[in-house]
Amino acid sequence: MKLKYIFYILVVLIVSSCAPISYTVSVDKKVPSANNVDFNGKIPSVIALSQRGSTDSIYLSNACIGIAQSMEQNLSLDAGDVPVYFFYRDELDINGQGDIDFLYSYTGTDYIVVVDSLSVGDFEMSYPQQKGYYDGRYLAQSIISMPYRMNLTLYRNGVEGVSLRVHINEMESWLLMSEEPLPKVSALSKISDGISDSFITIGLSAAQEFFPSWESVNKRIYVYNNGSWTQAYYYAYIFEWEKAMEIWLEETKSGNVKKRGYAAHNISVACEILGMEELSRNWAGISKKLLGGTL
Repeated sequence: MKLKYIFYILVVLIVSSCAPISYTVSVDKKVPSANNVDFNGKIPSVIALSQRGSTDSIYLSNACIGIAQSMEQNLSLDAGDVPVYFFYRDELDINGQGDIDFLYSYTGTDYIVVVDSLSVGDFEMSYPQQKGYYDGRYLAQSIISMPYRMNLTLYRNGVEGVSLRVHINEMESWLLMSEEPLPKVSALSKISDGISDSFITIGLSAAQEFFPSWESVNKRIYVYNNGSWTQAYYYAYIFEWEKAMEIWLEETKSGNVKKRGYAAHNISVACEILGMEELSRNWAGISKKLLGGTL
């Protein structure tokens, strides 16, 4: 399990020289999404499918660029590795297996994401009552929002038909600050140059449907005031959890039941961070039994 870490240290409890110090560890870890896709180490491609004559074609193209960029980031690929192709609806029938087979051959990829049915709704205005503080002044806030919809359809070579279809129905908003609330026409004029580029960001967000999301969780580890426990904490602090576990494993042989229990708890945390979920649960059970639910 791939993880990223953000650490902050907080002394929570110092009871006595016989009790451990409790530290809080904030860990950001990946959690599978409902539409999580295993691309099996292969590079996907993105197809923009537009209605001929549509005024939203540039928006659709930019959304596909954002989707490709997101896939490159999530799959640890280089920029430009995920190709993007543009087709008109009268050129391609995504409901026909023959045209999908053509796309596998045309793109040279086994995973294809077709992006279509992009529609942009009417812009809406809202005006928060409270003023916002900016550059030393309190200014009126005007929020202009743009509803949009599009479909992402995933095809996988060797599997007939649609593998996954995701319907995106979201709202993009811009916060504008000025002396007085802005009417809709004025707000539109201020954001008009950036609307097209916003669809790259929209694409980046939409592609996250296929990948795990980040979830921040706080975990406690316990440290006794002696050399080995302090050393183990230092290893944990610099993300060398395996080395910390070696010390805590030795502490599970202590004649002190409490120390064995806290060491088991720390090992459970380390196993969870390293993606060893079953081992983490086993050590958590040992810790609970030794400590009698005192954590």
